[in-house]
Formats: sequence, C-alpha cells, structure tokens
Amino acid sequence: IGFGLALAMGRDGWPGLRKCLDLHRALKVFPIAGSFGLAQIFAMKALRFYDPGSLKVIAQVNVPLTALLSWLLLNRRYSAKQWLAVGLLGITAMAFLQVRMLFFQTQSASQ
Repeated sequence: IGFGLALAMGRDGWPGLRKCLDLHRALKVFPIAGSFGLAQIFAMKALRFYDPGSLKVIAQVNVPLTALLSWLLLNRRYSAKQWLAVGLLGITAMAFLQVRMLFFQTQSASQ
C-alpha cells in the first residue's frame, strides 16, 4: 500500500495521492477487489482437491470475470477486439481444461 501511495505521489503529486485516498473511489472498486480476494483464497483451498496444473487453467477464468465485472459494475467500455480476446481466452481455457480432464479420466480408467 505504501509503495502504491508513493508511486501515485511521485507520478501525479498531491492530486494523485488524493485520488488514492478517496473513499468513494475505493468503495466503487471494492466488489471487484473483494471477489478477486475471495477467488484467491478459494484457489488455495482447492489445491487439496485438484492438481496445480488444472487450477492454473481454471485461474485463467479470472480475466474474463474481471472484464465482465468491470463492465457491469464500473461501466468500463471495451472494444470489440478486446471482448473477442477475452472470449477467446475463456474458450481456450475451458477447452484445455476439458482435454486435461478427459486425459486424466482415461488414465485413471486404465489403471
């Protein structure tokens, strides 16, 4: 937190520091930050049940989810190319996970 405040002060001076300490701006992004924090906590707990490789792929869903929440809650606008990139990331992550799950099912079935 201190590093971020110092960086804001260094880049934008007092106005930048005031923006960092603005409670209204902080409350506006709190739902997204809270959701991301909970996702990280649950990802650590999930390591007991899933292998790290599968969780890494599942974690890629954070990017589309963050884009969607920033669009819904923060009124952030993305171009069609950006939405396409986010969508492709989600689709490829799910496809990779599906292949990975089929591979491990086949391996466990043959043992």
